[in-house]
Amino acid sequence: MEAAGEGRLGNVAAVVVPGDPAAAPPQRLADALARLFERVETVAAPAASPLARVVAALDAVATPRVLVVDASFEAPADELVLALTAWPERPAVVSRAGSPPLAIYVREQVLPRARARLAAGDTGVEGWLSECGAEVIDPATLAALAADG
Repeated sequence: MEAAGEGRLGNVAAVVVPGDPAAAPPQRLADALARLFERVETVAAPAASPLARVVAALDAVATPRVLVVDASFEAPADELVLALTAWPERPAVVSRAGSPPLAIYVREQVLPRARARLAAGDTGVEGWLSECGAEVIDPATLAALAADG
């Protein structure tokens, strides 16, 4: 994985999504992620559903790969974020365990399906992730990769 500009990743954008209106301001989490990524965005308001929040995050940037982080949680350890971005590319790679749950998406492969599901009234993420061929990473596997550097 190639880092760009001051050692930050340029090939993946990070987007912070407020999962809970009462959560800490997303800017604090975005600032933490800015140590790792050249491009970090926040989605201004929580969307109506989990899938709508993911669509809002994917719409916020045009990079091919997008890391989505829920602002309801503290900033993830840098090692976990880097391990997830180093995972072999799939349409979606999700690590749900720990705090926060993290996901990295190949934008062009998942966004059209997400929009179609929303248009059909399906607002959940489980069926969409399955349809996209998402890989769910076991937390111990991700932690081991992070520890190996």
